Amino acid sequence: MQNPTNYFGKAFFLRNIFLTFILAIPCFFCGCPNPPDPKTERITSITLELVDTWTTSVTMKISVEDTTQSWDFALSRDDSIILITKVIGHDTTIIDEGLIPETDYYYTVYFGEQSEYQDSSLVIDLTTMDTTTHHFTWNFDTLGMWGSVLFDVAVIDDDNIWVVGEIKMLDPDSSFDGTGIEKFNAAHWNGSEWEVMAFNSGAVTLYNIKYFSSDDIWVCSGIPMHWDGTEWSIYHLWQMGILGIEEGGVYRSWGVNSGNIYFAGNEGSIVHYDGTNFSKLNNSANFRLNDISGYESHIWITGYEDFKGTGLLYSNNTNFSYYHHENDPVYDIYLQNSISGRVASVWTDEGNYSYVLTQTAIFKVPTDTEKNVKTLIKPQDGWNCQIQKLRGNNNRDLFSIGNFGYIWHFNGETLQTYPEIVNNENLLYYSIDVKDDMVVAVGYSLDGYGAPVTIDFRD
Repeated sequence: MQNPTNYFGKAFFLRNIFLTFILAIPCFFCGCPNPPDPKTERITSITLELVDTWTTSVTMKISVEDTTQSWDFALSRDDSIILITKVIGHDTTIIDEGLIPETDYYYTVYFGEQSEYQDSSLVIDLTTMDTTTHHFTWNFDTLGMWGSVLFDVAVIDDDNIWVVGEIKMLDPDSSFDGTGIEKFNAAHWNGSEWEVMAFNSGAVTLYNIKYFSSDDIWVCSGIPMHWDGTEWSIYHLWQMGILGIEEGGVYRSWGVNSGNIYFAGNEGSIVHYDGTNFSKLNNSANFRLNDISGYESHIWITGYEDFKGTGLLYSNNTNFSYYHHENDPVYDIYLQNSISGRVASVWTDEGNYSYVLTQTAIFKVPTDTEKNVKTLIKPQDGWNCQIQKLRGNNNRDLFSIGNFGYIWHFNGETLQTYPEIVNNENLLYYSIDVKDDMVVAVGYSLDGYGAPVTIDFRD
C-alpha cells in the first residue's frame, strides 16, 4: 500500500475541460493495491505533462486518448499517493500547492480503477523555484520644491532613469512666468545626478512615460506626445475626431514599440496607434482607467472610479471586453481564487500570466483568459492603505506601492514591508518601476519637501 500521509498535507486544485468530479479518497480507506512501476521510457496510455513550476506549487496536465467515458487516475508525489479521482473528458489540470521552495519532487500518474491500476505515466522530476531576497538598501531623494509631484517612472538601467510629473523650482528673477517659480515636467538620472527637463515647454503636467529609446519616447498629459530625438509630435485626439470632449483624455500607455502602442484614460477611453493612425477601441467601461500592461498580443487594463465601478479589461486582438467587473466594489469582502475589491493595477510578465493588484490581494491570471484565477498573496491584515501600482521582474519578485510610504515586496512565498520607509502619512506613492535589482518609486509629499524619489538596490 502506498503511504497516504501526504494526501492532506498539500493543497491542490483540479480542472477538467468538460466536467470534474473529485472523489479524493485516501488509500487507507479504499485499500488500493501497489500501482505498477512508473515508466521512464516508451509510450503510455496516460500522459503527465509539466505546465508550470513555481516556488510553492506546480501545475501539471494529465491526459488520455479522446474519450467521453469517465476514467480514474491516482497521482503520486515522491512515492505517496496525493490524489485519487474520476474524470470525464480528454484531460484535466492539477495544481499541487503548499510545496517547499528550491526542493526536488517527482510525480507519476497511474491510470485505472483504484483496485487495479493498468498503466502509469513517465516520471516527471522537477525542482521548485527559489524565492528572491527581501533585503534592499533604500535611498530617499526629492526633486524640486514643495508642491512638486511625480506621477510615473521608467527605469532603463542604473544610469538611466526617467521620471515625469510637475517639478517646481525657484525662479529668482521671475523670468519663467513672473511667479518666481519655474516649472519642469521631467527629470533624468544619469547615474550621478538628476537633470530636470521641460518636455514640450514644461508647462503641462505629465502623467505617464513609455521609453523605447533615447529618440523614441512617449508621454501623456491627457493627450499623447512623442519625442523622435529631434522634435515633439503632439496628438490632439479631440481635434482629430478620435475622442469626444466628454470622454476625457488618456493618461496611461503601453506598447511593444511605437508602431503598436495603446493609450487609456478617463471615461473608459482606449486608443491604439499603429505607427500611422490613431483609432478608438470599443469597450464597455465608463470609469477611469488607471493602468495598462501586456505581452505580445495580450493586453490588460485596470480601472476604478467612485460611484461608477471597477474592472479588469482584456484584449488579444482589437477591442476590449470585461474579464472582471464590479459596479459597486465591496472593499472588505474577499472571495478565494476570484478577483475581488477595487482593481488598482496590472503587470504582465513575458509568459503565460498577468498579476492583478486589488484592494484585497494580488491575483495570478492566465493570459489564455480561462477563469482559473489564483490568489498569489493576500496580506494578513490588509494593505493598510490605498494601494496604487504593481510591477515586477517575475512572479516571485513583485513590488506594490500605496499611501503612507508603503512599499511591499513579494518574493514568491512571503510579503515584506519596510519599516524604514513606511508609516509616513504624508508620503503618497503614485508609481513604481522595477529593473533587475533596482526599484524606483515616485509620488508626492505633504511634508513640505519636493517630490519623493525612493530608489532601492537589492543587497
